[in-house]
Amino acid sequence: MYERLLNKQVVPTFEELTAYCGENGALFQKLNEQLSRLYGTSREIRFPYGNHYGWGVAHRKKKKLVCDIFAEAGAFTVMLRLSNQQFDSVYDQLQAYTQNYIDNKYPCGEGGWIHYRVVNEEHFTDVMRLLAVKCG
Repeated sequence: MYERLLNKQVVPTFEELTAYCGENGALFQKLNEQLSRLYGTSREIRFPYGNHYGWGVAHRKKKKLVCDIFAEAGAFTVMLRLSNQQFDSVYDQLQAYTQNYIDNKYPCGEGGWIHYRVVNEEHFTDVMRLLAVKCG
């Protein structure tokens, strides 16, 4: 469940990444489109961090990484870093599911990284709130 595309030799198209997300493919596509449209990000399909992560879409604003979105069988995971202050600014507006990711973030400086799995519309809404803070 939630397997990723791990064959580094075969570069998938955006359409193939979307299809791989199965029932959440429309949300994967919507997230990628909204990041580009609302925040002016550029996107690149890449295999960034080795075999554990697999293929995904990197979004950058100028040269700064906003997030990576990894396609998974039936879902997708958004990897992003925020400061503690940024997490705190929206924490009370988020579902318990999302708060759990923040509570268990991988610490980095004055903030941390989360790997947020999106499997429904409510998760999509929360990850958009987090990305709005990141890009705002």
